[in-house]
Amino acid sequence: LLPCNAGAQVVQPSQVPALAPGPSQASEAEQKAYAVAQSSLALCVHKHPEYPVAARRLGLQGRTMLVFTVSSEGIPMEPLVMRSSGHPVLDQAALKHLASCITQFVPAASEHLPAGRYAFPVVWRLE
Repeated sequence: LLPCNAGAQVVQPSQVPALAPGPSQASEAEQKAYAVAQSSLALCVHKHPEYPVAARRLGLQGRTMLVFTVSSEGIPMEPLVMRSSGHPVLDQAALKHLASCITQFVPAASEHLPAGRYAFPVVWRLE
């Protein structure tokens, strides 16, 4: 989950470096990435959604890239598919999962997400 600009690379929370205290030591993008990666929204989003039964039965796999907007009040909204997995059933399951995370998200006073667009991938792989 990372602030998203055209062509931005998505970074997983485990790839976000720990920030040293003091705003002058980290760029604004690093600070945003860190804030989002530490949020309860990120914890929900990174729990893998339930694999659709029909997709599992057909052996469908792929990668769905989703985006959403965070308002100036810190509320996530408007989830959209930025790049399809090639299988509508997987894309819809990813959107449903993100929408459920957004619905459940209630920002704490200490957890205000910076406004902007954010992206995150859902990798669908049968094991």
